[in-house]
Amino acid sequence: MERLIGIVKILRKGEKRLLRHLYSATTNGEDRLRLELFNLVDAGKVQSNEDAQIALGRTHGSSAFSHLKTRLRDDMLNILLLQESAKRIPQPNRVAAFECRKKLAQAYVLIPRGAFKEGVEILKAAKAQAIKYELVAEHILIDQLVREMVHLITDVRQLHELNDAINKNMGIWAGILRSEEISLALTLPHLYKETEEISDGILRTERIEELKTLYNNSGSARVGFWYYLAYIEYANRNHLYTDSIKAGKAFIELVGNNPSIWSKNNMAGANQMLGSAYLHTRDYANAAVHFEKADKNFPVAGNNRLANMEMLFRSQLGMGDFAASLRTVEEALAHQRIKARPVTLPRWYYLQACALLNTGDADGAFHILNQDGYLIKQQDEWNVWFRILEMMAMVEQRDEEWIDFKLQTLRKFIARYRKLGTPRVKAAIEMLSAILRKGLAFDNLGKKAEEGLKLSLAEAEGYEWSPEGAEVIRFDMWVQSKRKRTPQESGE
Repeated sequence: MERLIGIVKILRKGEKRLLRHLYSATTNGEDRLRLELFNLVDAGKVQSNEDAQIALGRTHGSSAFSHLKTRLRDDMLNILLLQESAKRIPQPNRVAAFECRKKLAQAYVLIPRGAFKEGVEILKAAKAQAIKYELVAEHILIDQLVREMVHLITDVRQLHELNDAINKNMGIWAGILRSEEISLALTLPHLYKETEEISDGILRTERIEELKTLYNNSGSARVGFWYYLAYIEYANRNHLYTDSIKAGKAFIELVGNNPSIWSKNNMAGANQMLGSAYLHTRDYANAAVHFEKADKNFPVAGNNRLANMEMLFRSQLGMGDFAASLRTVEEALAHQRIKARPVTLPRWYYLQACALLNTGDADGAFHILNQDGYLIKQQDEWNVWFRILEMMAMVEQRDEEWIDFKLQTLRKFIARYRKLGTPRVKAAIEMLSAILRKGLAFDNLGKKAEEGLKLSLAEAEGYEWSPEGAEVIRFDMWVQSKRKRTPQESGE
């Protein structure tokens, strides 16, 4: 009963009307029972087999009732197939696959009934779609169905052409399936039993090369899609951002020029990947361009768009366009999925505080940070940099007493969770301590603090900064910027 209820729930109003019209047009007793059962389920009056049997007045014959449910389910599925239209499927390549398979099914019905001419015409239309959208599996089935009508073939050359086409497409289809398998194993290793093997650097490189070979040999856009997806992720993982940018541009061109893989979602994903590569090279302007393109292509209410908006925000912040970054925050906070995960809203409050602090609104930043306590309860880098950002706001507010207290609590936290005490974090703590000792002045912070600042600015080993990490405002840059300001500007 649960599966039957699930199908009823996804039916649209028009589909329900068509099903009721179908049943009401017959006088068959079983059809009337199906309609009665459908109405009971649609009204929410039955939740179990027992409820339904009692409501229908049939308290015995579980086998007959099971058949009744099966036939009702099949009728609803047929209605779905009949009513589903291209307008309801957002991706053109998926529309083409759906329409092609539907034409293939129609031909299967027509040809055995003797309507050969009509069936062949439908197959021709389906084949044209299969070629345009690189629907290789469907293409094989179409040629195979034509080949089965051997009694209509008068020229043996046509039979040879069909055999050659089927064999060629079988090879292409095997390449597509293999490329998808490799790409998923590389990008989602946790789903595979070979996780440890896939994570091995040498094997990973070999798989990337295999994908590249498959793409070069087949020329298939669908294989190319899986290759670029895996290669760009591989290049970013290994900090090969120049290579990633080059591949990202080729990926966007491939998606944009091939109907078989073009969709708004795929264009959004390709632009997001390229934007991420630009972000890591600190080319914030180009990163923002591609994140904005991704934003326009992702579904408005989707989680992917919300994640992309964070990358757009970081690019805008990096460009120094604080007004644009605050507009992005406002849009994100109004997103209907902002509360879907416990961590999302608190992180956006944190990002908002970063933008406000950059505009000089330390009071506003401090207020936002204390609006939600989720991040401070975590045991990760977000907790650490949340605390540091809070102290940065306190420095701007010149609240020395609270800074001293917050420093002590941060040191205790780092002592408890030692893995979070990276050289960069320890350097930030040392600089804050020195700033506090100097009466909130930023010059001549002492040998240890100055050395930490130098290493952080240079991003020496252990002191690297990630543009996608929790340290949204670079602490070292913030300290450096204070040194370039006059005493009047820094409030001294």
